[in-house]
Amino acid sequence: MFVSATVVSAIQTLVCFGLACAILALILAILIIFLKKWMYILAAFMILSILSGVCTLVGVSLFHAHYSHLCPVSCSWVFALLGSFLVMSSAVVMGCAFKRGEIQFGDERIRLQMNFVVFSCVC
Repeated sequence: MFVSATVVSAIQTLVCFGLACAILALILAILIIFLKKWMYILAAFMILSILSGVCTLVGVSLFHAHYSHLCPVSCSWVFALLGSFLVMSSAVVMGCAFKRGEIQFGDERIRLQMNFVVFSCVC
């Protein structure tokens, strides 16, 4: 029973942390529009996007491995879809900022980082 409670606690922590990272990534994407020093925020956004995806995926995988008999499959996919939606909405906010010209590509390094952001959001 102790191992079971520990696994449940780990799953809850991973999924909640993943969703929190996704929410923070959305907030950072909105802040990029309003702040001038967006390179630092962009780096934080990339890190949060990757953390969100990894934590949500690991949490859902652990849930399926240990507790798929207790809850229908669709229950754990709600968390995965919510995390994906939050990260993708962050990408949409950043895309709108690019389209409005508030973020501009200055050199090849920034272009490479933005390709990485898009890749991490899609993953």
